[in-house]
Formats: sequence, structure tokens, C-alpha cells
Amino acid sequence: MSTLNQKIKLYLENNSKNYYDELENYVLQNDLKTPPTGKVKLNNDYLVSWNVDGLKAPTQSDIDALWWNLAIVILKNKSVIVENDKAIFYWSRSCNNINIFS
Repeated sequence: MSTLNQKIKLYLENNSKNYYDELENYVLQNDLKTPPTGKVKLNNDYLVSWNVDGLKAPTQSDIDALWWNLAIVILKNKSVIVENDKAIFYWSRSCNNINIFS
């Protein structure tokens, strides 16, 4: 399960910002109740302030879209890994069938 901070990290990195350099330039809060309307939020966590130089504060749709795109990339990469594993398996199996002593 993702956290709002993970989503903010992805947003920063996707916009060529170093997450660790920007840690003190935004504030997240959790009041143990539903966040105010219009805030970027996940569960009860929400973005209170944003002071990242040269980058506008993310909207909820920015964060949601970025996370969805990342999920698609992960799924695609997993598919490629599976395909590559199959290719390696078939190549390895073919090599095992070669008799170098004949």
C-alpha cells in the first residue's frame, strides 16, 4: 500500500527534483479525520504546504495519474522480465541439447 509521501516523492522525481533536497519544502499532516476538501490527500494524510522552488504543488489528479502510470510501468517491466526469463530458459535448454563430444 502506498503512502502520500511516496506519491509526493514520485511527483518530485518525475519533475527532476531530488526528493531528499526537498524534504523540508513541503508539509504533510494527519488529523485523524477526513482531510479538508480540495487538498491532495490519501486516507487521512494531506498536503498542508508546498514551497518547492520551480514546481507547482501537485493536484490530486497529478498524484493519482503519476501513481497509475508507475503501476503500468511496473506491470510492463514485470512482463518483460518474464519474457526474458523464458528466453534465457529456452536458450539454456538448447545449449544443454548440444553434445560437444560428438
